Amino acid sequence: MGYTGETMSVLADLGLEGVLDERTMRVIAKTLAVKMLDDKSSKGVMAGDVGGSRSASYYIPVLNKRMTLKSPSYSRGTIGTFNSRGYALLAPWDSSGEIARKAASYHKARGGWTISPAGVVLARGFRL
Repeated sequence: MGYTGETMSVLADLGLEGVLDERTMRVIAKTLAVKMLDDKSSKGVMAGDVGGSRSASYYIPVLNKRMTLKSPSYSRGTIGTFNSRGYALLAPWDSSGEIARKAASYHKARGGWTISPAGVVLARGFRL
Protein backbone atom coordinates (compact mmCIF):
# COMPACT_ATOMS: atom_id res chain seq x y z
CA MET A 1 0.00 0.00 0.00
CA GLY A 2 2.91 2.33 0.60
CA TYR A 3 4.01 2.29 -3.02
CA THR A 4 0.42 2.31 -4.22
CA GLY A 5 -0.18 5.55 -2.34
CA GLU A 6 2.82 7.12 -4.03
CA THR A 7 1.40 6.36 -7.48
CA MET A 8 -2.16 7.67 -7.03
CA SER A 9 -1.34 11.27 -7.94
CA VAL A 10 0.55 10.09 -11.02
CA LEU A 11 -2.35 7.87 -12.11
CA ALA A 12 -4.82 10.74 -11.68
CA ASP A 13 -2.56 13.00 -13.73
CA LEU A 14 -2.27 10.40 -16.49
CA GLY A 15 -6.06 10.08 -16.50
CA LEU A 16 -6.56 13.84 -16.74
CA GLU A 17 -4.04 14.04 -19.57
CA GLY A 18 -5.79 11.26 -21.49
CA VAL A 19 -2.80 8.92 -21.36
CA LEU A 20 -4.94 6.42 -19.42
CA ASP A 21 -8.41 6.01 -20.89
CA GLU A 22 -11.64 6.46 -18.94
CA ARG A 23 -12.24 2.72 -18.64
CA THR A 24 -8.82 2.17 -17.08
CA MET A 25 -9.35 5.03 -14.65
CA ARG A 26 -12.76 3.66 -13.64
CA VAL A 27 -11.20 0.22 -12.99
CA ILE A 28 -8.44 1.73 -10.85
CA ALA A 29 -10.97 3.81 -8.90
CA LYS A 30 -13.22 0.78 -8.39
CA THR A 31 -10.28 -1.20 -7.00
CA LEU A 32 -9.66 1.58 -4.50
CA ALA A 33 -13.34 1.93 -3.57
CA VAL A 34 -14.13 -1.78 -3.30
CA LYS A 35 -10.93 -3.50 -2.20
CA MET A 36 -8.67 -0.93 -0.59
CA LEU A 37 -10.98 1.33 1.45
CA ASP A 38 -11.99 -0.57 4.56
CA ASP A 39 -12.70 1.26 7.79
CA LYS A 40 -14.28 -1.69 9.58
CA SER A 41 -11.18 -2.21 11.72
CA SER A 42 -9.85 -0.10 14.55
CA LYS A 43 -6.34 -0.70 13.14
CA GLY A 44 -6.85 1.52 10.10
CA VAL A 45 -9.13 2.62 7.29
CA MET A 46 -7.45 0.92 4.36
CA ALA A 47 -6.59 -2.68 3.59
CA GLY A 48 -2.97 -3.73 3.88
CA ASP A 49 -2.68 -4.28 0.15
CA VAL A 50 -4.48 -3.68 -3.14
CA GLY A 51 -6.12 -7.09 -2.92
CA GLY A 52 -8.06 -6.18 0.21
CA SER A 53 -5.76 -8.00 2.66
CA ARG A 54 -6.83 -11.38 1.38
CA SER A 55 -4.57 -14.31 0.56
CA ALA A 56 -4.17 -14.55 -3.19
CA SER A 57 -2.57 -16.99 -5.58
CA TYR A 58 -0.28 -15.70 -8.34
CA TYR A 59 1.57 -17.37 -11.19
CA ILE A 60 5.25 -16.34 -11.12
CA PRO A 61 6.67 -16.81 -14.66
CA VAL A 62 10.33 -16.60 -13.62
CA LEU A 63 9.84 -19.43 -11.14
CA ASN A 64 7.35 -21.24 -13.39
CA LYS A 65 5.04 -21.89 -10.46
CA ARG A 66 2.02 -20.61 -8.61
CA MET A 67 2.54 -19.08 -5.17
CA THR A 68 0.15 -17.89 -2.51
CA LEU A 69 0.74 -14.47 -1.01
CA LYS A 70 -0.63 -14.20 2.50
CA SER A 71 -0.93 -10.52 3.25
CA PRO A 72 -3.36 -10.04 6.16
CA SER A 73 -0.39 -9.14 8.36
CA TYR A 74 0.57 -6.10 6.27
CA SER A 75 0.05 -2.74 7.99
CA ARG A 76 -3.30 -1.08 7.33
CA GLY A 77 -3.47 2.46 5.99
CA THR A 78 -4.62 5.21 8.34
CA ILE A 79 -6.71 8.33 7.78
CA GLY A 80 -3.45 10.25 7.67
CA THR A 81 -2.14 7.94 4.95
CA PHE A 82 -5.30 8.41 2.88
CA ASN A 83 -5.25 12.19 3.26
CA SER A 84 -1.56 12.69 2.55
CA ARG A 85 -1.43 10.51 -0.55
CA GLY A 86 -3.32 10.99 -3.81
CA TYR A 87 -6.10 8.47 -3.20
CA ALA A 88 -8.83 11.14 -3.18
CA LEU A 89 -7.76 12.27 -6.64
CA LEU A 90 -9.44 9.16 -8.08
CA ALA A 91 -12.88 10.30 -6.86
CA PRO A 92 -14.01 11.67 -10.24
CA TRP A 93 -13.73 8.20 -11.79
CA ASP A 94 -15.56 6.38 -8.98
CA SER A 95 -19.21 5.95 -9.98
CA SER A 96 -20.11 4.58 -6.53
CA GLY A 97 -19.15 7.82 -4.80
CA GLU A 98 -17.34 5.84 -2.09
CA ILE A 99 -14.00 7.57 -2.60
CA ALA A 100 -15.66 10.99 -2.45
CA ARG A 101 -17.55 10.09 0.75
CA LYS A 102 -14.47 8.70 2.45
CA ALA A 103 -12.34 11.65 1.31
CA ALA A 104 -14.81 14.14 2.79
CA SER A 105 -15.09 12.18 6.04
CA TYR A 106 -11.35 11.63 6.49
CA HIS A 107 -10.53 15.20 5.46
CA LYS A 108 -12.92 16.57 8.09
CA ALA A 109 -11.64 14.12 10.72
CA ARG A 110 -8.11 15.45 10.30
CA GLY A 111 -8.96 19.12 10.53
CA GLY A 112 -9.45 19.98 6.87
CA TRP A 113 -5.88 20.58 5.69
CA THR A 114 -6.76 22.38 2.44
CA ILE A 115 -3.62 21.54 0.49
CA SER A 116 -3.93 17.78 0.99
CA PRO A 117 -5.07 15.84 -2.09
CA ALA A 118 -8.47 15.33 -0.44
CA GLY A 119 -8.74 19.06 0.23
CA VAL A 120 -7.89 19.91 -3.37
CA VAL A 121 -10.48 17.49 -4.74
CA LEU A 122 -13.14 18.70 -2.30
CA ALA A 123 -12.46 22.30 -3.28
CA ARG A 124 -12.94 21.39 -6.95
CA GLY A 125 -16.21 19.61 -6.20
CA PHE A 126 -14.94 16.35 -7.72
CA ARG A 127 -15.34 17.74 -11.24
CA LEU A 128 -12.96 16.85 -14.05
